[in-house]
Amino acid sequence: MTEARADAPPGSSPDTRPAVPPAAPRPRRWLRWLGWGVALPVAALVGGSAWLLGTQSGLDASLALAQRATGGALQVEGARGRVLGGFDIDRVAWRTADLHIELDALALAWQPAALFERRLRIDHLTVARVVLAQTVAEDEPEAAPVVAPASLELPIVVDIARVAVGAFVMRELPAAGEDAGAAEAAATAAEAIERAEDAVADPGSAAEAVTEVAADQGLIFTNLEAALDSDGRHHRLRTLTVDLPQGKAHLRLALDGVSPFALEGEGGFDGVIETHALALQLALANTLLEPRLVAEARAQGLQARVEAEAASFAPNPLRRLAIKAGEFDPAAFVAGAPRAALSLDAE
Repeated sequence: MTEARADAPPGSSPDTRPAVPPAAPRPRRWLRWLGWGVALPVAALVGGSAWLLGTQSGLDASLALAQRATGGALQVEGARGRVLGGFDIDRVAWRTADLHIELDALALAWQPAALFERRLRIDHLTVARVVLAQTVAEDEPEAAPVVAPASLELPIVVDIARVAVGAFVMRELPAAGEDAGAAEAAATAAEAIERAEDAVADPGSAAEAVTEVAADQGLIFTNLEAALDSDGRHHRLRTLTVDLPQGKAHLRLALDGVSPFALEGEGGFDGVIETHALALQLALANTLLEPRLVAEARAQGLQARVEAEAASFAPNPLRRLAIKAGEFDPAAFVAGAPRAALSLDAE
């Protein structure tokens, strides 16, 4: 028997329906629109970045945009690959009124995933030829004094397995209004490269090549190979070798990124200077702020040792210089000079 509710009016039938819970509020429509408004731009940004950085068409589009943004100063030909991972470019040029840079056969291979570990890993960065031409101001303003850095530490780990440059030429760019233009400058640089390569292959012609290069006010080297790494604080140039018109040079260097920047390195040179064979060995020590250099040279009829100490960032950096040369014959170096056995010991 069903009992009537105590508060029901007399004569009414009892209510036997179960209680209905209140309806849950519907999610507000503006929240859905806000979610889509955030998700769609993020998805478009991620997708666009993946296309630009991870595809051949994205590389082409990026380079085309860069060329338009520079007003034609940047020129790129024959690009293949992608930004993420590596690419090859037949030719890259940057041309302004006072600076011309041209790179042939540029190739880069690197590991972008290493960036998530705060590491920059480059497998190789190679260029077949670099031509650099720039104008030189007749009255250059006096440079401000160089101040010692507070720190040389890097925010990430760096590992560059191989850097290679087949040939490099730096020369003065003809001033505006002169007959010689950029094309002639590049052609002259190319000829200078060939002369330098010939000089390296044949030390007997080194003196003549060096004289011609000096007359052109150019700097030339070929076959540069280097490898370097850093854990953020300790930086190492593991190896550097290069062919100069006069001979071959090599260098190894280690540098601490915390002041006073502990320094240690060694290098050498083997070649021909003014038709005389020369072997040079050098050692670097102490710190970048106060480096110490010891060099020993051997040539036909000459053996010398030089020690130097400096304060790198002082107005007058040289602090000490000592030279000791064994017996040498001036006639071996200067045509027509009297024969003698001279020695030098100075500090």
